[in-house]
Amino acid sequence: MKLTTWRETAELIGIIAIVASLIFVGLQMRQSQEIAIADQYQSRVDAAVQWYSARAQSPQLFEATVKRITETAAAGGYDQIILNALEEQGSEAVATAYLEYRSNMTMLDNYHFQYEKGFLTEDAWRAYRERLKVILSVDLNAALYLEQATRWRLSFQELCAKLIAENKEES
Repeated sequence: MKLTTWRETAELIGIIAIVASLIFVGLQMRQSQEIAIADQYQSRVDAAVQWYSARAQSPQLFEATVKRITETAAAGGYDQIILNALEEQGSEAVATAYLEYRSNMTMLDNYHFQYEKGFLTEDAWRAYRERLKVILSVDLNAALYLEQATRWRLSFQELCAKLIAENKEES
């Protein structure tokens, strides 16, 4: 083999190695960005869950939640299922259920996000999905979800709609 052929082959191998390493670096950067986004999302979820917990534990904040729910109901801003729950259980019980619902849904939305990004195993997600389905099987929770569906990420909305439909079929 001629020296120029060896040189050309070596140059070609070098170019392929450089391209491969650039692709690898690009994939690493993309993964690092996804991890950073997931970490930011987790931080926002933690803050939201703490906020709901603070509202439930602080008498003043809890009373503000009760007042908002009562005023919204008086203005006709709720589904009949929520109105029935207010009548049967009282505004404090519904406010407690609402704060628990929002906290759970916020965490489950995060788990769904983590699963979509590949940071949660299939087995772990299956358990969380079942938990979400059970939460949405409660009429009050399903009604609360439907009142505020657009507050969630689109893929989570689609999942919740599917689970609510499954619950209706099973009941």
